[in-house]
Amino acid sequence: MIRSVTIVSLTIAIGLACLLSACGSSEESAPAPQASISASDLPNLVLPVEEVSVDGTILAIDPEDSGPYSRADYTDSGFDSEWRQAFLEKYNWQAAYYQDFGTGREDSPVFNASVMVQLHDTPSNAAAALTEQFAHVDTLEGQTNEGLTLESVEIFDVPEFNTQGVTLRWRLPDGGGYTMTNIDFVRGSVVVDVGTATKDERDLVPSTLELVRQADAHLRSAGS
Repeated sequence: MIRSVTIVSLTIAIGLACLLSACGSSEESAPAPQASISASDLPNLVLPVEEVSVDGTILAIDPEDSGPYSRADYTDSGFDSEWRQAFLEKYNWQAAYYQDFGTGREDSPVFNASVMVQLHDTPSNAAAALTEQFAHVDTLEGQTNEGLTLESVEIFDVPEFNTQGVTLRWRLPDGGGYTMTNIDFVRGSVVVDVGTATKDERDLVPSTLELVRQADAHLRSAGS
């Protein structure tokens, strides 16, 4: 799901970032939503802001790369498309909405942030999906697709939200690279993925966690 003018293999990064919406534990750190949620509610569950700050870099929302995310978006690109197709069926995935923030500048090491909310039919399927995807992403370390290699997968605990996150380091065919950091959690039947990306070696876990706090606060205010 990472968008950048400097990265040509975007579809692979998109596929794996979707996969990361399961990087966390199956336990919820808040009560399930009190009201039923439908696909039409998802745009109201992402951050209601026009920009975010990631490690001091202001990232503006990209309306062209933000919007509904379909089954085809999950399965037509990236690693393990057959596995992901079966996964969506197994856990009764319903819909998703993606919110993208970026700088649009070549000289900015920190170049992306994102929030994705994904809807399953029941809280139990959302929790189970989170657990299975988290286990699966750890198996992708070292794989290459269309020249883009996932060099490392580092999973870390997030005690504040009783969940986990992951840092992914990618290598491009020209020798360049970038790092994605994602933290994921469940709210009822909704799985929330919050991600950031940088072209240098800085640690974006604190900044990603701050975005998680914002996303969590908004979900609570929205009644989710």
